[in-house]
Amino acid sequence: PEYYSAFQINGYNGVQAGIGGMLLKPWDEREKSQMELLHAVQAKLNEIPGVQIFAFNLPSLPGTGEGLPFQFVLNTANDYESLLQVAQRVKQRASESGKFAFLDLDLAFD
Repeated sequence: PEYYSAFQINGYNGVQAGIGGMLLKPWDEREKSQMELLHAVQAKLNEIPGVQIFAFNLPSLPGTGEGLPFQFVLNTANDYESLLQVAQRVKQRASESGKFAFLDLDLAFD
């Protein structure tokens, strides 16, 4: 009942990626808040096997429009195996905190 419209773009940012969104009815026409709906949608997305799908709110203030709301970069002069071990520990602790809906490791050669 809170849903108004949706869109989907296949192949966004790569052939195995996509992006989609949904518009909600105005506040006075729905019973649930945006955050309540976000958690409900994420719970359903988590049931889809073999894919990583995450729901997030667009920022209230304009920004770059790219990426997730919170990102950080780990750099090292050590080898990639050491970097991977540290990154995996950071990801594990973040997951255990229960404060993050989606966690991902990504390697970029700069």
